[in-house]
Amino acid sequence: MSDEQAKPSQDPDAMHADPPSPAENVDDSTPGPESAPPSNDDKNMAMLVHLLGAFTGFLGPLIIWLVKKDESAFVDQEGKESLNFQITAMIIYVALVPVSFITCGIGSFLYVPVFLAVFIFAIVAALKAKDGNGYRYPLAIRLIK
Repeated sequence: MSDEQAKPSQDPDAMHADPPSPAENVDDSTPGPESAPPSNDDKNMAMLVHLLGAFTGFLGPLIIWLVKKDESAFVDQEGKESLNFQITAMIIYVALVPVSFITCGIGSFLYVPVFLAVFIFAIVAALKAKDGNGYRYPLAIRLIK
């Protein structure tokens, strides 16, 4: 074994350096109480928020979010996400009314892909919420922060 491998490094600055202060040791990735994994009830309520969005528009998610937002951070997050997406879908539906009128009903076929997208994204979000993972809807306008 050579002398270089046997000797620990003797950096004079490292030997006399002050230990880091507690403020420097803070690790932001450490989970705190607010980032605890969601309980099964929280997962079920978050799943219900997304599923109700597929069938009731923004009304079902709004009710559950208003009731449960203070009890669970996970339901709060998923409720906001579902509400934002359902409000975005409602804006699209309203925007399609004049398109349908102007095109004498031909534009009403555009409701079908929008409805399918809302339904499919809500199912995907519900499955993610059931696993305890958050889901961000694509193309959703983030009105509720």
